[in-house]
Amino acid sequence: MKSFGNILVSFLFVAFIFFFGITTFLTPDKETSDTENRTLAQRPPITPETIVNGEYTRQFDSYLTDQFYLRDGWIKSYLSWQLLTNQTFVYDYYVQDEWVYPKPFTEIDKNAIQFAVENMKELNHYTKKNQIELYYFSIPDRRHMLHESYPRWVDNSLGQADKELFLSSLPKDHINIIDIGQQWNNQWGDKDYHSFYFSTDHHWNMYGAFAGYEVIRETLQENSSIFHDGPLDKESYHMHCLNDRNFLGTYNRQLFGMIDASGEALCYVENEHVNIEEWTTYVDGMSEEHKVHFSDVYGKAKQSDDDELVTYTDVYAGDHSEVHILNPEKANDNTKILFLKDSYANTLLPLLAEHFYHTTFYDVRHNEGESLYEFIEKHDYDAVAFLYSNGRTLEYLYDFEQNTDK
Repeated sequence: MKSFGNILVSFLFVAFIFFFGITTFLTPDKETSDTENRTLAQRPPITPETIVNGEYTRQFDSYLTDQFYLRDGWIKSYLSWQLLTNQTFVYDYYVQDEWVYPKPFTEIDKNAIQFAVENMKELNHYTKKNQIELYYFSIPDRRHMLHESYPRWVDNSLGQADKELFLSSLPKDHINIIDIGQQWNNQWGDKDYHSFYFSTDHHWNMYGAFAGYEVIRETLQENSSIFHDGPLDKESYHMHCLNDRNFLGTYNRQLFGMIDASGEALCYVENEHVNIEEWTTYVDGMSEEHKVHFSDVYGKAKQSDDDELVTYTDVYAGDHSEVHILNPEKANDNTKILFLKDSYANTLLPLLAEHFYHTTFYDVRHNEGESLYEFIEKHDYDAVAFLYSNGRTLEYLYDFEQNTDK
């Protein structure tokens, strides 16, 4: 009986391998994973060179991992077991009461901070010399505003230390440095911040974005010579939210959508005195071929079906190399401002563009090989403002010259 059992187990094992191997090869390969938002490995070609140098084996291993039959189902089963057994981190994410938190980082990249500071000093000198206003808005990153939710045995993140070291190293003249999170702490408390962020995504939601906009607007009102709209009148702004949309947050995407996101607030703020329909919008350049409707850039989820899966970029805006908005109501002012942004600023496009004639949102990450200085000179901006989240100082966000010669 023992021998028969061993034979049966061996037979079932071989049958399992044979079945899933054949099925994997017969099933058409998937090009992308919508859940993971990445391109999947494809079947590698066999050549004598790749066989000899071992490259084929490495490529085939990646291919089999990405294209294994019922791959997503197996991964979801594994994640379900991890969640059921209350693992502290599942795929490096901590899940508590439908909130997802990434594992905190515990080392500061001082080289990245030094690189960023040196480039900021150069930009500060350039803008001062050319009489261009310069602002740095440090947007409070979700990872650090909600850090108290981690279990006590998890090491604290060094995000705040990273931010403080970077901001304290910036020049003390000309540039206006605004730590929005610090401003919030004068008005809000820890219990309020959960309403400012998505529970399954790393960004702030519209409630947090509008609270950030209040700080940005107040700063520009007090310090900028090109801001002419006066104090904020909250009665002019109205919040409305989408209902029955299925939201897939960036954290939840990594967990294959296993977390219930039905409570996420997919909301917008609109100024009743601003007619966005009159705006002229350009994406990735200012020629006629790049002209689009503002609704093609911002708020695509409004046109989606009620049961359609939407992401942060669908609800607000994606990360384009540059977005230019011309507001005819400010034509007489002829004010021009450049916002250097990361994805946190995607919520703010309509709120900020209402105040200036020419508003540009520029993403260094998507302008490889381009000189920021040449871009500023080309469009003759009156002011430059950073809208960077302070999750961590990332070197590539401050590479203003890229591959060009200085």
